[in-house]
Amino acid sequence: MAGRKQHFIPRHFLKAFVISDGSDKHWMYRRGLSKPVPVSRNDAAATRDFYSKPADEGVPTLDDLITEYEKELKVYVEDARSVPIGNLLPAHQISEMVTHLTIRAAYLREFIEAGATDLTSSIDTLIHRP
Repeated sequence: MAGRKQHFIPRHFLKAFVISDGSDKHWMYRRGLSKPVPVSRNDAAATRDFYSKPADEGVPTLDDLITEYEKELKVYVEDARSVPIGNLLPAHQISEMVTHLTIRAAYLREFIEAGATDLTSSIDTLIHRP
């Protein structure tokens, strides 16, 4: 199981922004603080149960499936980081990375959830209280 702390920006995308002191931390501004603080890459851009809540034992969750897929995607990210300026990457690699990041956007997920909730409510009203 991938765990309950689920990253909305994958850890391997954050790798390029770590502080160069070897601590695997990067600078992050927190609300209410005027200066950035060092934050572990394990804790950054993550929230509890972002993709899915824990499932029954042995049943994969959405987060488990995403984590498994990211093992393949990580290779594309590393390829992109190593390409010299001016050289090209295969379009399918770029499209995979962009699509993967797009679905992680919290605001987009909240927008879709709100729309689905409104739609479900409207259908319920039409069926049960026409």
